[in-house]
Amino acid sequence: MGSGSSGYGIGGGGGGGNPRSDPPSGAADGGFKGGTDSWQSVGDNLSDLKDNYDYRDGYFGDPSAPKKPRIRHIEGDDPVSTARDFYDRATQGGIEEPLPNGKGVKTTMSDGTVITMREVSSSDGSPAVDINISRSSGSDGIKGQKIHFVQEEGE
Repeated sequence: MGSGSSGYGIGGGGGGGNPRSDPPSGAADGGFKGGTDSWQSVGDNLSDLKDNYDYRDGYFGDPSAPKKPRIRHIEGDDPVSTARDFYDRATQGGIEEPLPNGKGVKTTMSDGTVITMREVSSSDGSPAVDINISRSSGSDGIKGQKIHFVQEEGE
């Protein structure tokens, strides 16, 4: 896993804020995810993600259905641990807070990308990470996607 804290505590409140502006107020309380000393963009973490996960044309993993390229899946022998590792790498230097419903966490990156992790998704029960770039000022080619982490075939 990445260095620093595991990132599942509350990295600060805040939320919102404008991309590339001052970080939300919660950053001063808990710092940035992973113990970094600056607010980072999702693009800042792309190299580490590409070194550890399959990445093609802005997407991670494999499409789960031919006509739904935004819905992806990544196989692993322990889907929850794999999802946590991916989430921690993607959100290094972001500001994390719990989801209002208590069913996961979200991290806001400096470019406006919001990355959400749920250990149990509502669609199929698998762990899932959602990368929302709708407010991003520059995601370095990463496309918006929802990634389900599933058990490796044959396991």
